[in-house]
Amino acid sequence: MSSTGQVYAWGANGAGELGNGSISNLPDPAPALVRLPAGVQVTAVTAGEDDSLAVTALGQVFGWGQESFGSLGNGRDSGLAPLPVRTLLPPGLRVRSVFAGCFHTLAVTTGGLVLAWGDNGDGQLGNGNARQGDSVVPVRVRIPQGLPVTAVGGGCVHSVAVTARGLMFAWGANEFLGNGSTRDSALPELVRLPAGRVAIGTGGAAVADFSLALLR
Repeated sequence: MSSTGQVYAWGANGAGELGNGSISNLPDPAPALVRLPAGVQVTAVTAGEDDSLAVTALGQVFGWGQESFGSLGNGRDSGLAPLPVRTLLPPGLRVRSVFAGCFHTLAVTTGGLVLAWGDNGDGQLGNGNARQGDSVVPVRVRIPQGLPVTAVGGGCVHSVAVTARGLMFAWGANEFLGNGSTRDSALPELVRLPAGRVAIGTGGAAVADFSLALLR
């Protein structure tokens, strides 16, 4: 991402995840400009297993690459998007950050809500549904009311959120949730942070089976 809000990408492009309009089994070794719509300025980016997403200065989300399970949030659940397509956010909501798992995506809105879309086979969308609950458009994660979220993360099949009060919630696949349980959860559950500590940040990776917390 450049200082002028442009995005560059390089590497594997078998699913169109470089966003330059092409699909190729040969990796691109040099950064190339992602072909976002004219005038769009990007403030944040994330990469999933075979897709990429960007947040714009206006709070919109664009994605490109693999559309399996609805991971781009544009209403499609299969196919490839070698050029950026717009995520269908609920009316009136603007996004400030995103995180991509293998085939699901999380977004934090400017008001501290969490949206999720894509694969929900392990409950990683956090809306109370699982197994057959994949979503091709963003749905609201059921974080308890009155707890605005400041950051999201997670891994391939689980999700994590940090609230403004320093609480940490996790949902999705079993032992990755940090709550002492080995069962999946389709709803956010409190992570068991060390006594007296609060979370101020989180991390993760698209294909990870673990979570990270920055504590104070």
